Amino acid sequence: MFISPYRNHVESEMNTVLAYSPQNLDRAQGKWQSALGNLMADVCLDAASDIIMKRYGVRADMCLLNYGGIRSVIPKGDVTVRTAYELMPFENMLVVAKLKGAQVAQMVTFLLAEKKAHPLSGLSLSLTGSTATDIKINGRPLNHADTYLVVTSDYLLNGGDNMLFFGQASEVYETDYKIRNALIDYFKKVDTLDIRNDTRISVK
Repeated sequence: MFISPYRNHVESEMNTVLAYSPQNLDRAQGKWQSALGNLMADVCLDAASDIIMKRYGVRADMCLLNYGGIRSVIPKGDVTVRTAYELMPFENMLVVAKLKGAQVAQMVTFLLAEKKAHPLSGLSLSLTGSTATDIKINGRPLNHADTYLVVTSDYLLNGGDNMLFFGQASEVYETDYKIRNALIDYFKKVDTLDIRNDTRISVK
């Protein structure tokens, strides 16, 4: 049977080892957040923020992705190009939406209603029953009158997963950078994945 040299090349590229994970990472490891979600959101926040700083002279404040967008796990051991494709098989681009504080508050209401570990970075809050308190962006209290730059995907920006608050953005900054490519580039930069178990939504 003939096997195309191109196919062999693609398979070889997909199996290229980029980094190492010291533990299994799964989106289901946690009710309100997971180490995998934290890692993905942090990587995307940093990547998009660097791009818009160079292009527009502004930095992003936070990142929100969707739980359902994480399509695989990162198993303990070698992290390859294939790992990134399995984790994020979609062609979703990173975008940055300018939202008012009131819209970020809508986001918090959405998160509490969803009760899913959506990847989140830059935003923290305490949860008492069904009430969110001590909502902070980068350690500062949320101000409804302020505006915030929120990294997300083009899918969510367009109302995917009912994240309709993104449709209220007063401005959108494009990055032309796929989420999957941001992950691959992060994996290439590190020897061992930085496992991020910090608490972003704390339950009292």
